Amino acid sequence: MIWLHNDEKDIEHNIKPSLSNIQLEQSNNVPVYLIDNARASFLLKVVDDLKLRSLDKKIEFFYPQLGTSVGVNEERTGKVIPLELIVADIIPGIIRNSDGGVHELVIYANQSFSLDAYKKLIAYSLQFATGLVSIIKIAMPDYNPAHHGNDAIQARLAFNSRTETITPFSFERSILNFLDRETE
Repeated sequence: MIWLHNDEKDIEHNIKPSLSNIQLEQSNNVPVYLIDNARASFLLKVVDDLKLRSLDKKIEFFYPQLGTSVGVNEERTGKVIPLELIVADIIPGIIRNSDGGVHELVIYANQSFSLDAYKKLIAYSLQFATGLVSIIKIAMPDYNPAHHGNDAIQARLAFNSRTETITPFSFERSILNFLDRETE
């Protein structure tokens, strides 16, 4: 189901709280996916940020095994975001080198930064990386190095035996992440 509106004062409106008491018929055996302005905005920011980060490199999406969405014999990456990921609050992206090898894994999380949330995202991304990627970047909308830097360092200490470089950043465009990209 897609629900979009054009109220400029509340363009990123999330309708899920308004629908929380609605129950689908028990006989319905077809999954229902909801895309509203908030979801569409998140997806747009993810794709926009991936394009800015990749420059001349190839970008793909990583397909984690989510129940029935990816079988054993299917590719784990591709150019299209599967429906199960379109409605998810975590979207993993892959940036490839010019030779086709994986350069970095970028995890986009549609949740506010907290020490606990970031620690869980590190564990999640390391599970995806499985030693194949040495650079992992984790994006959260409100990450600010001045406010959250110490928590990010503390969360990383829980995984000190892992050698991957893990860097948090914000996928919201601002002068802070603009300057961050200039130093990469």
